[in-house]
Amino acid sequence: MLKAIIVDDERSGREMLANMLTEQFASRIAVVALCKNVTEGVDAIRTHSPGVVFLDIEMPSESGFELINRVPQLTASIVFVTAYNQHAVQAFRVNALDYLLKPVQPNELKDTISRIEKMKASGVSIGTEDLLKRLANFSAPSQHRVGLPSLNGMIFIEVNDIMHCEADDNYTHIFTTGQKHTISRTLKDVEESLKEFNFFRVHKSYLINLDKVVKYLKQEGGTIVLQNKAEIPVGRHSKEELERRLLIL
Repeated sequence: MLKAIIVDDERSGREMLANMLTEQFASRIAVVALCKNVTEGVDAIRTHSPGVVFLDIEMPSESGFELINRVPQLTASIVFVTAYNQHAVQAFRVNALDYLLKPVQPNELKDTISRIEKMKASGVSIGTEDLLKRLANFSAPSQHRVGLPSLNGMIFIEVNDIMHCEADDNYTHIFTTGQKHTISRTLKDVEESLKEFNFFRVHKSYLINLDKVVKYLKQEGGTIVLQNKAEIPVGRHSKEELERRLLIL
């Protein structure tokens, strides 16, 4: 039986993948550890010597790539669990690295497990040194992505593409370059998801990407003009903080 470790900073991601593995491959895979960061993952690998590690890429403090650097004698198959865009995923494929795109789909998980089992049966493996060389040739995208629940499922958006977000009761309209997405979350929820990025709530109904501001008009209460030419009103209570964030003297 193949021993598996899951390393993902999101509890829901860890548990969902573990449940899928347990339900679909109970006789073939044993999930021996769920880890929330690289340090826990390294300790679990040294303790359990797993056959496969499902490894999230973007995690606080250390990325999934750092785990590979910290386990020089790693023999387990690595499956990157990623929310990267399709171009990046293609780069993984070219470099013969296995991956699962979030949210993980049962049929894709099944194909991944089958490939790992065939590789193990044939005695083929990618050592850590070779893996690091391949990763060195892989250029990861500089943008970050967020996954948000839409009316029909989930949408994944490049944070840098977002111009502004507009409240609509329990929904939020997200305006990107040339597109509008409607998601089933309040503006407050969206603000929380984007708090680590350069976004600011300029009005009770509007959240803007400060990197997209091209003009600030102070008259009539204040208006922000964005790169997409959208004009966003500035709330009276947000004006002072906005000017501080924009470094207006």
